[in-house]
Amino acid sequence: MENQHPENSEKYLSTRQTARQLQVSLGTVQKMVETGELLAWKTKGGHRRILQSSMQKILRLRRDNLRYRSTEEFMVLAVLNPPELYQEFQRLAEAWQAKIDLQLTCDATDALMKAACLEPDLIYIDASISDSEHHFILTHLGRNRRTRQISVLVNSDYLMATGLPTGPKEDYPEQLDNPRRHEYPPALDSRQYVDLRMYQHQEFVFENQQINLRFARQLEEMMRLCLYEKHERGIQPLFEGLDEEIKSQI
Repeated sequence: MENQHPENSEKYLSTRQTARQLQVSLGTVQKMVETGELLAWKTKGGHRRILQSSMQKILRLRRDNLRYRSTEEFMVLAVLNPPELYQEFQRLAEAWQAKIDLQLTCDATDALMKAACLEPDLIYIDASISDSEHHFILTHLGRNRRTRQISVLVNSDYLMATGLPTGPKEDYPEQLDNPRRHEYPPALDSRQYVDLRMYQHQEFVFENQQINLRFARQLEEMMRLCLYEKHERGIQPLFEGLDEEIKSQI
């Protein structure tokens, strides 16, 4: 919705400021004005001014949605090979308390396509996936700005062999200087690393066909932690540059 003149003394933002706060393009902001998601008016010079309170409303909706998903629901993409492991992993996931939208694949290229299209909360790469496929998936995830934000669980043997950094990204530079880091896979710009998390692989199902509940709980705990941290990363940058008074209202 767009008016010709401001109707009150509320604060307004430029299109560029709004795009920076919402972390979207200028074109997206313009579309949001046209569809009424953002309230705006035009100056005499033809420049849009966005009502700050309407931008804050979108931030609150994002926050509430992330908080809901952090406690109620996950979308998990699991990469396992051979496909015979699907059933065992599904049984493992059934032991989780969280609601799961589980996507399964055994192909590295298909995994990248699903990651880009679905943007799951988390990607689990099983120890059954070869080192070359691990490298292929992680490299291409890191080259995509959107998939780079997805947390990826990778087994400890692969990470220890390659020396790739894990955990919070602010710790990556120090880890990348580790002299034990091997030349394979080739070094990537640290900004292109995905959010890697390490797990120690265990059998999904024991020989007596009982589910490995301990491993199931460990994976779910890691997934919940990743989603919580994703929530914190996704919300806090949006507050940068806002007045303290505005932050307290969001």
